Amino acid sequence: MPLTVGELEFRKGLAASSGPVLEKRAVNVLFEEKVLLNEALKRKMLHTPEEVDAYLAWEKKEYQTNPEYRAGVDLMIKEWRLSETEYWEEYEWYNAFRITMCDKLYKAVIKEAEEAGQLLKPDKSGVITPEIREARESYWNRYTLELKRKANVLVDQDVVKELKFDWNFQR
Repeated sequence: MPLTVGELEFRKGLAASSGPVLEKRAVNVLFEEKVLLNEALKRKMLHTPEEVDAYLAWEKKEYQTNPEYRAGVDLMIKEWRLSETEYWEEYEWYNAFRITMCDKLYKAVIKEAEEAGQLLKPDKSGVITPEIREARESYWNRYTLELKRKANVLVDQDVVKELKFDWNFQR
């Protein structure tokens, strides 16, 4: 699965606004998300426009009501030299796209594991105990690790050099 220049630039910008120490982490997260999005697409777990709109509405409400969140968004807009429209219609839309698809995949994987008896289900009241939460997290981590091990990620080294990435990431 190829990584796009836009995806690499996006992560490079995130790392720059978060600090150079996080560049390696940003690249690792990009690879993991790319693998998860690819799996979601294989399973036909596409987001709907309504899901993306609901996520964006939640983010915009958070922006309006949470001063700390607003300050972070405003700083990112300033650092990246974006207009507010570009932020919401491009950057945050991409976030909504990837988050809704990864969330669908997570829910499906956990449900499949519960139905197969690999994970305990919440009780009839729907309460998720700390033990169930930990088991889900552990299962999800193993699942994503296996997907990453099987992945064939292609990276154009000329793009990596041009963007000046510290490319000593873990796979």
